[in-house]
Amino acid sequence: MTDSSQVTGDLLSEYQTTQLRTVYLGQQDTREKYVLFLADAIDPVTRAESYINDSSFLSELRQVVGDVHSVHCLSQNDVVFIGSKGVLAAGDRCRKHEEILVRFLVLQARENFVNALFTRIKVLNSDLGHIRDLISHVEEHPNREFAIRDMLASTANQISLLVELQDYLRESLLGFRIPPLPTELSGRKM
Repeated sequence: MTDSSQVTGDLLSEYQTTQLRTVYLGQQDTREKYVLFLADAIDPVTRAESYINDSSFLSELRQVVGDVHSVHCLSQNDVVFIGSKGVLAAGDRCRKHEEILVRFLVLQARENFVNALFTRIKVLNSDLGHIRDLISHVEEHPNREFAIRDMLASTANQISLLVELQDYLRESLLGFRIPPLPTELSGRKM
């Protein structure tokens, strides 16, 4: 299977690639992703507790969705597994409610991005502390003045880019729409 970073790489502009590189400190291809798997059925079909209590099934499930947070039996043949890295929804009725699943996926992906942005801001704060220390000792090492200016310019560019990304994130949340509550029971459970 091809990683989604490789697939989307050709779709991003150079500026968007720079934004990702900045947030993920050059590790954008290995960033945390949240995935959705839709399956027509699951075998065996059983109660939610049975999936959690079966260590071999749970081990296989972890490979797909990460640590399992919850299991929801929507009907006799439909089940949703929510994990730390994704969702597995199995059964015909799950496809009917794909929009709800995709909205959930979008929110989880945004949460991952917000966490990465927060981590990047903490790194930037540390970098600024280092620059402050260099500035306070510049008289002892006057030849560092140009390096300090370069660091300040680079940091200023990163701050500008991160503020811009926060604005984009805010805009995207303003346009986020929660779908109406489904009428059938399996959809409402989801």
